[in-house]
Amino acid sequence: MLRSNCGKVGGVISSVTVAALVAGVVGTAYSETATATLVAPDDGTYTKTWSISGTGATGLSINASTGAVTGTPTTAGVATVTYTVNDSHNTTKTGTTAITIAATRAAEVTETDK
Repeated sequence: MLRSNCGKVGGVISSVTVAALVAGVVGTAYSETATATLVAPDDGTYTKTWSISGTGATGLSINASTGAVTGTPTTAGVATVTYTVNDSHNTTKTGTTAITIAATRAAEVTETDK
């Protein structure tokens, strides 16, 4: 639906939801793509940007356009992935998710360990 407000045309964003991402491990290559759902269909006027921050983000990078998170984490912690959307009415909404980066991979229990 198109709405008019002070000469601006386009939908107004009501919320943004970012899907969960899998955890990572220090020293192990990471490659996942973040996805988001907007409550208000994009009418072509939205600007969208992905960003990443936090202690677990060291060694990771994110493609600001596609949400692709790649790299090899070098520090354990939590990386926060944020999706920022701005509509033609200058309404800005963000959605976030976290990537937990572990120092080591959890040990697997095998039949011989029991």
